[in-house]
Amino acid sequence: MTRAVPRLLLAAGGASWESRLLPLLIAPGSSVQLARRCVDVPDLVAAAAAGHGTVAAVASDLPGLDVDVVARLLASSVPMLAVAAPGQEADRAALLGVDAVVSAAPPEGVLSAIADLAVGAPRRAADGAQAETAPRRDGHGPVVAVWGPAGAPGRSTIALGLAAAAAAGGTESMLVDVDVYGGATAQMLAVLDEVSGVLAAARAAS
Repeated sequence: MTRAVPRLLLAAGGASWESRLLPLLIAPGSSVQLARRCVDVPDLVAAAAAGHGTVAAVASDLPGLDVDVVARLLASSVPMLAVAAPGQEADRAALLGVDAVVSAAPPEGVLSAIADLAVGAPRRAADGAQAETAPRRDGHGPVVAVWGPAGAPGRSTIALGLAAAAAAGGTESMLVDVDVYGGATAQMLAVLDEVSGVLAAARAAS
């Protein structure tokens, strides 16, 4: 059976490496099909939600790229590769939770990393390109804040759902309810202690 060619959503934000990658994408027999060149983050999120692509490649410094964007693509079952130009700081993109980070040079390495990510194959370094699962540092990781005005419905439900989904995917998660006035997360988890853990921690720290 012939394997389907991955369909790429590309959001390079005008990065210089895009012009070197495009000829490889549109070449006959390319291992990756260019489905859409997204002009910005909203375009990328919309294209992923509409099912236009099966994998995404973005510039590591793409304006508007944040944890929420990564989560939205994850919800659309579109893995994301961040491409960092030579000498460019890639740690921020890694901390956002993207699936992999790769060096922009050479473009053949980027193409190979995209194809590998799309089919779930192990990341490999191709011709010097460093493709790897986004690292996690001890004590650091993505922070997702669920906010709303006092009495807003759904905050605790959304926060619990996000934490549960992350845990189900194998990601260690910490859920913190910092609403010291009307927090409801403890009750939803059947933790009936009347003392606020956040207040206790604040008192201990001071």
